Parts: sequence; C-alpha cells; structure tokens
Amino acid sequence: MLGGAVKPGDVLGGKYAVERVLGAGGMGVVVAAKHVDLGQRVAIKFMLAEAMTDPAHAERFLREARSAVRLKSAHAARVLDVGRLGNGEPFMVMEYLEGRDLDAELQARGPLPPHVAIDYVLQVSEALAEAHGLGMIHRDVKLKNLFLTASVDGRPLVKVLDFGLAKTIGPHGDVSLTATSSVFGSPQYMSPEQMRSAKDVDSRSDVWSLGVCLYELLTGRVPFDAPSVAEICAMVLKEPAPPPSQHMRGLSVELDDVVLKCLEKDLSRRFQSVAELAFALQAFTTDEGAARRILHVMRSAQEIAHAPPKVVVNDAEELATSGATTMKARDSGAPTRRADERLMRPQHIGAFVGIALMGFVGAGGITMAVTTRAARPAESAPSPSPSPSPAASSSAERREASPAPSSRSTKEPPPSSATEEPAGPAAKAAKTTPAGGRPKPSAPGRPASPPPAKATATATASTVRTPPEKPKTGPGSGGDYM
Repeated sequence: MLGGAVKPGDVLGGKYAVERVLGAGGMGVVVAAKHVDLGQRVAIKFMLAEAMTDPAHAERFLREARSAVRLKSAHAARVLDVGRLGNGEPFMVMEYLEGRDLDAELQARGPLPPHVAIDYVLQVSEALAEAHGLGMIHRDVKLKNLFLTASVDGRPLVKVLDFGLAKTIGPHGDVSLTATSSVFGSPQYMSPEQMRSAKDVDSRSDVWSLGVCLYELLTGRVPFDAPSVAEICAMVLKEPAPPPSQHMRGLSVELDDVVLKCLEKDLSRRFQSVAELAFALQAFTTDEGAARRILHVMRSAQEIAHAPPKVVVNDAEELATSGATTMKARDSGAPTRRADERLMRPQHIGAFVGIALMGFVGAGGITMAVTTRAARPAESAPSPSPSPSPAASSSAERREASPAPSSRSTKEPPPSSATEEPAGPAAKAAKTTPAGGRPKPSAPGRPASPPPAKATATATASTVRTPPEKPKTGPGSGGDYM
C-alpha cells in the first residue's frame, strides 16, 4: 500500500498501471507506471489524503502542473497529463527519467570539476530562463530537484523538476520542507527575501538558489548550514557567504566572485537574471554559445508571454467573413489594406512614375505637332474656309497629330485601312467636304462630284462612331518607354 492511496497493479485514470514506488514524502508519492495501451513508461505524482485537508494545496498542485505544461525546454521535465483519483485526489503524469538527481550524484562522486559543475548549472539556467520569461518562479531550486540523465547521443542532460511545488518541513537531519506548510522552498537554498515573504519574490530569488547549487557542486557543501532551520535562516539573513575556494583549493578568485555575486543579499548587486549569470560563467566553459542561447530562450519566452491571445474561429466562418469583407471592398470601389500595401511598394511607385512621365512626354509631342501644323498656311484651299464643326476638327486633329513614319520604320507594316478611311460613301464624302457644306476643290483634270444631301450631318455622325486610332509603336511614338 502506498500511503493507503494506490498500490502496484492499480490502474489510474483508466490507462496508467502502477508498477512501483519511486519516492514518497509528506505531501505525496511518485510512482512508476506504464500506459496500458501504448506501453509507455511514465512517472506519476499524486497528493496524499493528509495533504488534501487544505483545498488550496490541491488547487496549487493542478495550477503548477498546467504551468509546467507550457515549458518546452529540453531541460525541463515534461508534464504529459493530469487527472484525479476516484477519491478526488489529483495526480500528475510526467516523463519517466532514468538516472539520479544531482544530490545523489554529488554523494557518489564528491565535488565536481569546475567545468562539469558549470556545465550542469548552465543547463539548469536554460530551463529557468524559459520559466522566468513566462513569468514562472520555481522557488525550490535545489540539487534534489535537478535530475541527471542522458540525452539521445549519450551526453549528460540535466532536467529541472517540480516547478513551483510546495515542500514540507521534515525530521531532523533533512531540513527540506516536506510536511504540509505555507513555507515554500528549502532553507539552505532559500534567498533572504524568500524567507521574509515567499509571495514577493522574483526571478532573482532563483538566481540565489542556483548560486547555492553551484557552490555545493564545487565544494561539496552548502554556504549556510546549521542543525536547525532557525539557525540557517539567521545565517542566510545576516552572515556573508564564505568564498568557495575557502573549502576547495584550486578554485580561481574569478570563479569565487561569480558565485558570491549570486549570493548577494542586496538584490541590486545580485545577477539580475540567469542570462546575466550565464555570460559571467561563459569564460569557464567550452560551450561558447551557451550564454547567447540562454538569453535567446528568455527573450523568446517573454515575447510569448506578452503576445495577445490568438482567437481561433471556425474555418467556414473565417472564410465567409473574409469573403464578405473582400466583396464589400470591391463593390464600394475602396481598395483593401493588402491592395494599399502593394500600391505602396517602391517598385510599384517607380512604375507609376514612369507611366506618368511617358504620358506627359506623349501629350507634349501631340501638342507640338498640332501647333506646328496649325501654324502652316493651307496650301490646297484657295481662300480661308469657314470654321469647321467641333466633331470634324477633332477628327482632323487626330489624323494630323499622328507623326509621320521616319526613315527607320520603312519595314513597318502600313496602318489598317479601317483606321484611316471611314467606311461607306457618306464617310468618303465627309472626308472631301468641309463642315461649311462647300465641296473641296478636286484635283486638276478630275471633275468634282456634287455633294450628296445632308453631307455635313452624315460626316459628323460618321466621325463620332469612328474608333480611336491605335497608338504607333515606332521610334518617336513613345512606345519605346513601354
């Protein structure tokens, strides 16, 4: 029996078969289990009935589990599922890890070489950087919550456990808070501000605790230790930490300074983030990109935490809404914002300027041609004729404004007769008859045919229906700008 709650062989949540106990404390039990359908081995932590007397503990248990799910770092233990037992006790399903925590590693190996200890601390810093960026404070960083396992390629991999979980005060000899209590953390690792008020701490409290872990990995002992919790608290609040080199010869003064800055009681003199600590440790490790990676993780998490929530709607509703908006914009003649953005692109602005210049040059050329021809005296008419009608004048100006082909365009095909000659007899009469109704003098040796009735009206109507001439594309016509 595991505290009267579960036993080997029990199936939790209808899918996790309990195998054996991995650990137990005053608040709960951790067991190894296997998914009955997938065969996946997991670790399940659940609260004991004694800890359920205060509903706040169960709520905090599930709230912290939901927070841990947000962590994506490879150095944070993954939370896979949460649920409740038949009696209402909550449980948390986590990834199963093979290895041991750093406290057991230290007991087995003794003080670690500086480069190994620093490498472990940098791995922990990466997990804390993401948590801090998301606004989560661990409040119980200690060697027992840092688990040493192996990555896929066999390299040592440190994972952080128990984000934000409350611990209890245990018997003499283990002053971890493993009984139900409102105090968070372990006294040897707690910062001065956390001892005063656990609710008012920020990420710099975890920096203190991480400095204690580094101190312990280098020397084999914590900087503040005493037989009782009260004595430990008094030392943390009042006494300065001794340099690590005082307990372990061979440690450099520069490394002493880094560790002692983590343990500054004045918050303003302490490292302000795990990223700043990582840059200070960069000189003592061969992983040159560790500090920048940790800084990037922290900033990325901060962007995620401050990003506005994404609203997910039904695909059909989204398509219908976007389609209705687009149709409304087109019906009203107002461009959409995407169209405005395309119009404001530099290459499009340049194209518009080029078209405008081409139109300006073309219009100027037409005006100069009309002015030049208008200034020449009429050679074919013996005397000034009455002013032509506006429609006939417009037709004549269009024909005259067309520039004559130059010597370079001799191979260009002649323009279509449909463009130069109006169709029908009436149109031919209109071409040889001025607007005043007088017949135009014919060429010598060719009798002039009398004008048909209503020639002026026919010419005007024919001119209006004549389609505009096609633009020339030869040299000098403006086509080389297109």
